[in-house]
Amino acid sequence: SEPGAGLLFSVLLTNGPERLDHEATTIAAGLAVAEGIEESSSIRCDLKWPNDVRIGGRKVAGVLIESRPVESLRATAIGIGVNVFASPPPDAIARPATHVSAHAESPGRVELLRSILRRLEYWREEIIACRYDALHESWVRRCGMLHQRVRILSGGVEYVGRTVDISPLEGLVLAVDSGAHVHLRAAVSTVLD
Repeated sequence: SEPGAGLLFSVLLTNGPERLDHEATTIAAGLAVAEGIEESSSIRCDLKWPNDVRIGGRKVAGVLIESRPVESLRATAIGIGVNVFASPPPDAIARPATHVSAHAESPGRVELLRSILRRLEYWREEIIACRYDALHESWVRRCGMLHQRVRILSGGVEYVGRTVDISPLEGLVLAVDSGAHVHLRAAVSTVLD
């Protein structure tokens, strides 16, 4: 990212006896970014599973999550990138992108960061308390891919079908062409189209 053009940061969460489910944390992080953009700029965002935040169908932010044990703790790193004042040119990426300031006066990177961190902390507390219903409802309300036909590569296997639901604990629920429902985890899945 060009200096000052975006907001690129990582958040490190460590937990002892409390548990941060990886799948729930993945969708909560994307939701926190969408809500943070909305809170600070009034721009409506939608979500594409597992980790894209979009405005008008164009990617404005992405989230990557990695978890691993560190001594007696579990450490979860959440990497977040938001296009604030610029986005990659169309010939440099495979899918259309946009930036916050293309849709409204940008609140600035510091205010945007504060808003995202507030929402991330809220959802972290909800996950620790095992309150998943609001997370599910809030995510699904912003999901632009429900009931759409998709191709997904998950664990080295390609699945084709219609998205049925996004579960905070079980991942994307896909009705494959055979009629069966499969649950695809975010950590090992990529949407192909």
